[in-house]
Amino acid sequence: PKRPRQGARSGSPWWKPAWEVKPPYVLRVEVLLGILPEPREEESLYSVLARLHRYLGAPEAAAFMRATFADRFAIASHDLPGNLMRMADLAGTGDGTKELRDFIDSRTGFRFHTAFVEPEVRRSVFEAMAGDVTGIHARLGITAFAVRPISRLRFCLECLDEMEARHEDLWWRRDQQLPG
Repeated sequence: PKRPRQGARSGSPWWKPAWEVKPPYVLRVEVLLGILPEPREEESLYSVLARLHRYLGAPEAAAFMRATFADRFAIASHDLPGNLMRMADLAGTGDGTKELRDFIDSRTGFRFHTAFVEPEVRRSVFEAMAGDVTGIHARLGITAFAVRPISRLRFCLECLDEMEARHEDLWWRRDQQLPG
């Protein structure tokens, strides 16, 4: 058996970092959401979570995402993330509807990818991002585009100096992650 870290209370999962807590213990996601960094100009939700991951010194990205979304199947997606309703509920003061709309409209690729689709498809994509996003790219026809989605996150070299000078930090801008 592993020895607990110095100062740890043996047998209690609450002394462990969130990403080390194993079921059946439920992670206190509201704690993580309470310490989300303030989003920067045009920063994607993916980037906000990446900065939180870095600030906390979390060792494994997949475990951090599972902890953040309280879902063992959570997958990080920079353009059309899912499971946002739980996050919005915990981040908001009411039923989370306003926070969900804000997450989706101002921190994801939703507006870009749904700009020219039918209203019912747009509504369907919004609802999928609130919960399960399985097949969302196919629903939007993104998988059939001649222009392939980006395979790596992009950044502007000229913007980096300005970001660091103004905020002493770097982030991924949403507008730099568009396909093409």
